[in-house]
Amino acid sequence: MKCKWSQVQIILLLCFAFVWVEAEYVQYKDPSQPVIARAEDLLRRMTLEEKIGQMTQIERTVASVDVMKQYYSGGVLSGGGSVPTPKASPADWVNMVNEFQKGAMSTRLQIPMIYGIDGVHGHNNVYGATIFSHNVGLGATRDPDLVKRIGAATALEIRATDIPYTFSPCIAVCRDPKWGRCYESYSDEPTIVKAMTEIIFDWQGIDRITSPPDSNYYLSVMDGVGAGIDMVMVPFNYTDFINDLTYQVKGGIISKNRINDAMRRILRVKFSMGLFEHPMADLSLEDLVGRKEHKDLVREVVRKSL
Repeated sequence: MKCKWSQVQIILLLCFAFVWVEAEYVQYKDPSQPVIARAEDLLRRMTLEEKIGQMTQIERTVASVDVMKQYYSGGVLSGGGSVPTPKASPADWVNMVNEFQKGAMSTRLQIPMIYGIDGVHGHNNVYGATIFSHNVGLGATRDPDLVKRIGAATALEIRATDIPYTFSPCIAVCRDPKWGRCYESYSDEPTIVKAMTEIIFDWQGIDRITSPPDSNYYLSVMDGVGAGIDMVMVPFNYTDFINDLTYQVKGGIISKNRINDAMRRILRVKFSMGLFEHPMADLSLEDLVGRKEHKDLVREVVRKSL
């Protein structure tokens, strides 16, 4: 009798174990699944608050572990000259980004954030990185292949500091040299700029839809998100953006379908980049910053731009 009872207990335990394993399976955490299927599975689990948080990119000076956890921020960025410490080493950058990532990974769904930075002429915010000629000099070379190689070198150095996302190239067509950032334009000739660039929405772009900037933030959010912007570079007043967008979605001014549309693209990027499997970085690529091969490219640019 005892033997039969033991067999029944074993069978019951196996059944419970099978049910527990089935219940614990989470499709979006399974890297063997297609990216689209993972994104859809995660999207179904997200609240409106989590979705709008993912659409928000904040500046590193207002970011913290607690902010990442409370607002579900989808991205963090360094604006021009925004560094963790003066003359910060690659290790300083990696440690800073990892700290923000810890906050993102401690949220309910553990959605990693994506860090972004300017790469205007090389990894120019990082001390010791290779500094290339500004875009006006690159445009003067009339050599798209060279510009592509510079982009690849810059990407390696940016990735070496645990940053997978850069706001470049600049698509401005500068016709007025009085503009203070004219040097970021490849040329005043549109065909040259077109040959070398793709588009990204710029710093505080939502604020500047209206004139003067920020004069009707509610309208700016409505027009910007309605036009198809998925992740907004806020970067400081993130609570204003979150509150306005939440109000408009709940009021039916911006549809939930539009928010889901944005989220699908954001999640697909993060899944495709492998951020869910490898959210934290190490220093294995540190030696790529300022390497000799990249400095040789600098000399080639100087020769060809004269």
